[in-house]
Amino acid sequence: MANNSDYNVKPFESFMDLSGNDRTLHCFYHGVHDPHLEARIMANPVSDHKLKVGVSLHPDDISNRCYDSERSSLDIWYSAPDPSEIRIALLKMELFEVPDSIREINVYDAKKR
Repeated sequence: MANNSDYNVKPFESFMDLSGNDRTLHCFYHGVHDPHLEARIMANPVSDHKLKVGVSLHPDDISNRCYDSERSSLDIWYSAPDPSEIRIALLKMELFEVPDSIREINVYDAKKR
């Protein structure tokens, strides 16, 4: 297991608002791995007060998720795949419905909470 000096907080590789509202979300990864993460606010809102946001994670790598309304944050726990596993595919956005008050997306290593 990695020690605390290996633990990083780094911004996602990219973020885009496809809704046309030009919003910005703060998107960070907290952990010891080096996943390539991107996030999007999708073009079509779910309803007046709900959005769909996408995060570039394989669904098998998501061990848990929740929306923290106090911090307006979508929190996702990430389990890195086995290094010997080979995936050949274009990764689509895993979609989440969230309140339109969202301000951030945080991805955490599943063992670091």
